[in-house]
Amino acid sequence: MIRPTAGSLLLGASLMHASVQVQSDYQHGAAELRRTTDYDLSSLQLSASFSFAPRWTLELAAPLRRIATRTEFRDPGGGLVEGLADPHFPDETLLGLADLSTAIRFRLLGTTLPSEWLLDVRAGLYWPTGQIAGAASTAVQDARHQPMFFGNGTVDPMADALLIRFVGAFRLALMASLRAPLLQNSNGFRGPTLVGGSFSVDRDLGTRKVRLSAALSASRDAVGSSSFAGLTLFWLPALGWQVAVGSDLPLYVRGDEVEVSPAPSVRVSVSRALSL
Repeated sequence: MIRPTAGSLLLGASLMHASVQVQSDYQHGAAELRRTTDYDLSSLQLSASFSFAPRWTLELAAPLRRIATRTEFRDPGGGLVEGLADPHFPDETLLGLADLSTAIRFRLLGTTLPSEWLLDVRAGLYWPTGQIAGAASTAVQDARHQPMFFGNGTVDPMADALLIRFVGAFRLALMASLRAPLLQNSNGFRGPTLVGGSFSVDRDLGTRKVRLSAALSASRDAVGSSSFAGLTLFWLPALGWQVAVGSDLPLYVRGDEVEVSPAPSVRVSVSRALSL
């Protein structure tokens, strides 16, 4: 993405919905059961970026999340076991603010346009604004239960790099990212290190107002790894406005000691660039 010019403000809002099913073995006394937990996940991320110099941009992101879970247990024959609950995976719906992030972005290449190459690097912090208390987080504190939290409860360093190459009507983009918690929170839990990367190709569809992007992404943390294929349609209805609609299809998802089955996710975002 081409950053706004110096002295401009970019405001954005992004809505995402996804669902994930997680299955694992569960020992209840002498009985060996199968536990299935369904997660329904929604998030609304509000963002602001201010370009205060040709190479420099300050960024702020505030994600709001809703997580609804439902857990059931079945015996080896597939029969539903009634009246059984696991305090680690309760049936509940949580709504709240996740960890805010602040960052500074620096453009290493492509300050003079037009340019065939763009290279942005970014460094920042996640702030402990997300909820770590509640029914789910008062259970065993380990990475397997982290999806139920809205944050790590610590100040976490983050960094990423974005390299873009323009080839005719195509734009190729390569991105790498890192979130590396260094401390334990008040419950004695340290969040997992998250490493991610993506590669995307996009081009306009016969007009500069509409572009289609295809992407492959992958990530890895302490509890598993995943890869996704995504399609995103970008529309520029007017000067300074951008609307994007996309979906991510899971290609490979592996959880340590659990079976993870995500459904395709849906994303919608709107951004507006303002000159100050």
